Amino acid sequence: MSTVVVHQCPQCGAPIGFDVASQTWQCKYCGGICEKGFQPAVRADAELSAVPTDSAIGFNLPQTCSTMNPQIDPAAQADFEAKAEIFNCPSCGAELMVDANTAATSCAYCNNPTLLKSRLSGAYYPVHIIPLKITKDQAKSLFAKGLKGKPLLPKCFKDQRKLNDAQGVYLPFWLFDCDVAGGMQAKATIVRTYNTARHIVTETSHYDVVREGTSNYRKVPADASKRLDSNQMEMLEPYNYEELCDFNMGYLSGYVAEKYDKVADECFPRVNKRVGDYIQKKLHSTVTGFTSVRVTGANHTVPNCQSNYTLLPVWMLTYNYNGKDWHYAVNGQTGRIVGDLPISKGKLWGWFGGIAVAAMTIITALGGFMA
Repeated sequence: MSTVVVHQCPQCGAPIGFDVASQTWQCKYCGGICEKGFQPAVRADAELSAVPTDSAIGFNLPQTCSTMNPQIDPAAQADFEAKAEIFNCPSCGAELMVDANTAATSCAYCNNPTLLKSRLSGAYYPVHIIPLKITKDQAKSLFAKGLKGKPLLPKCFKDQRKLNDAQGVYLPFWLFDCDVAGGMQAKATIVRTYNTARHIVTETSHYDVVREGTSNYRKVPADASKRLDSNQMEMLEPYNYEELCDFNMGYLSGYVAEKYDKVADECFPRVNKRVGDYIQKKLHSTVTGFTSVRVTGANHTVPNCQSNYTLLPVWMLTYNYNGKDWHYAVNGQTGRIVGDLPISKGKLWGWFGGIAVAAMTIITALGGFMA
């Protein structure tokens, strides 16, 4: 059961969406524009029950058609019913299917923005959001620019016709504020060399080094979705958290949003390691003036930690190459891009071949000179 919500234009009542370029809400029907801080009117359909699963996926065919009447695994059906939901678009009536974590989407038929209010209520209501700042065209342009200067990239990979349309997504994150206490123990040396009348003397002094300190780390992010690659999400950082806004569902209009499926406690171990690394680097930076330093012990505790549920903007791009989809993420605020690129084997061998030829040329030249 989900309440389907559409934000309405105050002038004509049509669905209204958030425009990234102007940072305003715009109506594509009457051209109306609403400034930041605008609270759009909401049209909420009555709670809609999911369409019966068997009719939704086509298993209500005549029993005589054995090839079209597969045996449904009860466990698989239960999993499907738990994770998927079908609802009607309030604008055109089309049936749409989303998974349990989708909180906002656009209709595939009329392209009008649709929000599932129940997915963003109660414990799932975000505290903050960073609105998309990079437009779709800018995201695609940044991706194309990033492909330049990659000598091992297959030539046909740069064909922009194979780049599927970018999708603006608000991803769930926990932002942690942590007070951290840390300690470090190390063995250090100072080596001094000097001359006497008859000898060169090397003097080595040994020291036990102990450092302790506290620090405060604010807004340490951890992705809150099991389907996301946490390493990739960290590579998208940093975000400028000075642009955090109080959450407003209007920002989601026209874009896809997910709700979290990892609670803060599940994300804390990763954050704990990050803040531990931060304070150890800070403590290590205070150990100066020694010839060598060898860390023998390190520890930290987090006596106080709080988290806030936040949505952060990302553009997701898919590039089809050689029968495979390559996925890329673009920071929707800064334009930073992460993702793996394919390598042309022909160019790779040519590159190694060029190095080998150059090396043989140098060796031959050196050999002739030495002779």
